[in-house]
Amino acid sequence: GLLANDSDPDDTLTVKASSVGTFADDYGTFTITSSGAWSYSLDDNNATVDALTGTADTLTETFAYVITDGSGGKDTANIIITIAGTDDPPVAVDDTAGITELADNTAINSISMTTATGLLANDSDPDDTLTVTSTGTFTGDYGTLFVNADGSYSYRLINTNTLVNALNTGETLTDAFAYTITDGATTDVANVTIIINGVNDSPTAVDDTATVTELVDSIASNSISMTTATGLLANDIDPEDNLSVTSTGTFTGDYGTLSVNSDGSYSYSLDNTNTLVNALDAGENLSDTFTYTITDGAISDTAQVKIIINGVNDSPVAVGDSSSVTELKDTTTGNTATGTATLIANDSDPEGDAMTVTTTGTMTGTYGDLSIDGAGNYSYSLDNSNSTVNALDTGDAVTETFTYVLSDGNGNTDSATITITINGADDDIVSITDPSDENIAPISTSVIPVGPTNALSHSQLASNRFWFFNDSMQLNPDLIFFEDDTENLHFFSTDPGSEVADFDDGIYWPTEDTINRLLEEEFLNDDEDDDEEDDDEEDDQTYFQNDTEKHVESDLMKRFPVIVKVLAFLNMFI
Repeated sequence: GLLANDSDPDDTLTVKASSVGTFADDYGTFTITSSGAWSYSLDDNNATVDALTGTADTLTETFAYVITDGSGGKDTANIIITIAGTDDPPVAVDDTAGITELADNTAINSISMTTATGLLANDSDPDDTLTVTSTGTFTGDYGTLFVNADGSYSYRLINTNTLVNALNTGETLTDAFAYTITDGATTDVANVTIIINGVNDSPTAVDDTATVTELVDSIASNSISMTTATGLLANDIDPEDNLSVTSTGTFTGDYGTLSVNSDGSYSYSLDNTNTLVNALDAGENLSDTFTYTITDGAISDTAQVKIIINGVNDSPVAVGDSSSVTELKDTTTGNTATGTATLIANDSDPEGDAMTVTTTGTMTGTYGDLSIDGAGNYSYSLDNSNSTVNALDTGDAVTETFTYVLSDGNGNTDSATITITINGADDDIVSITDPSDENIAPISTSVIPVGPTNALSHSQLASNRFWFFNDSMQLNPDLIFFEDDTENLHFFSTDPGSEVADFDDGIYWPTEDTINRLLEEEFLNDDEDDDEEDDDEEDDQTYFQNDTEKHVESDLMKRFPVIVKVLAFLNMFI
């Protein structure tokens, strides 16, 4: 102890009470007892002490103490502590840095730390300058760390990483890297931890494409429909949230209409009547583009949907035609209506293909024949001898329709009709010629009139005439008439061959001047004598032809004898 080298010839030495205890000095603490025992505790955390770099680098600590012999004698001495230095190891302390992901999916987001804020900023070595030995580039779970020897570093966050993108506000991930420092002799290891803070990422809207093919014919609309699985949101992205479309409704484009729902499903209705759409040929296309907006509930993004319209070779468009012809005044056949390329003149083809008529040749209609060639030239020949045509007067008309087929030469066809209007005309007056006398022969016939059965015979010369019409003998009625007790007129007629040409059991009033005979050219004297006198005078003749009254003046009247036997008629006279 302290007294071991102290001396007193007479007395026992002790350390004076004032020097007994614990005393802090510059670099450490002295502890002394009265018996002289002592200790010194060095403060290794003292900066001056820590700064000692080796055994040759020293400090001294001196403490004075007092001894006594108990008889009043005392003396003072010093305790001198020599503090020899050593090479202290470096101390590496863990580091922490934070980075926040970007709201959009940018490829790289980075933080950079300088020397002052780098890895060595909180590391220590009392003796030496520190450096980082683990320098270079290090790939972590979510990004890349770049470390320099002076402790500066940077961290690049991969925002496209799925887990990073999935972070929402308040959520974090960590990326940790170990690094090593040295003081030139010894080393230490610590970690740097990158805390990745999440945000609500922006949704990413990605452009869409769909296709629709025009229809061969110009139907008003042709549509495509996309479900939720194949709709606008199918390729759009949001790591944290569900997406919806905010630009919903119906939107009119250049060539059609787009209808969009909030779940991303949509439909596009193509306007096949659009001129440009119709003009598309096979292999050609148009596009109709629309912009839409999506949202994750807080942030939105926009993209486009493009509808590609593929063309086809459209069918030609045949348009109905019409023409007219007027009947001739006689029954001659061959009155015609013609057209040069008129069947095709008003037809069209959207692509401009050459059109031809495939229904060529002659078609027989109700009133005439239609002839068509491939170029669309046509002619219509009216059958003027047709009874319906012949019966037409001025102002009357009938129509008949023919169908033709149009081709564009590419397998596409269309059909239309041509309507022929047949206008009527007043027919010419028939010619009447004088029959030869030798053609007149007595005719004997009988009639059974309506009435009682008392028989009465009577002969007369008929007061009616017969005529030649169109150079042929007509079956002119040889009117046999009588009055019954109601003064009705009855008649029947025969021809020169004694064959009954017509029998009429109708009742006619004696005051009537003419008799209408359906579908017969009948010539009837409108002077009805009720005696037996011959009548050679010129007279007006009225006849009916097919129910149409005609009136002529003629003196070409001949008589021929008719022997009439009237049976069983009471009170009859002629």
